[in-house]
Amino acid sequence: SRIYGSEPHLTGVFSLPNLSGHGVRLVTTTRWQPSRRIQLQGQLGCTRYFDRSAISSGPLLIHSPWKTDFSIMARLRL
Repeated sequence: SRIYGSEPHLTGVFSLPNLSGHGVRLVTTTRWQPSRRIQLQGQLGCTRYFDRSAISSGPLLIHSPWKTDFSIMARLRL
């Protein structure tokens, strides 16, 4: 069975990740606004599966139980 979870996202981004198996996922987001017109946002997520030694299959195969993803967004207001 799959679990759909909600996690913090970057502004304007929406998704519900689906997870299956036994593991843990940690997510953190950060925002830095050096001025009124410039804003930087970042998101770092790390997933660790306890019931497998590889994630996915085919060309997306990861030979590790760990998966890390990183997203960054820059906004410039004119």
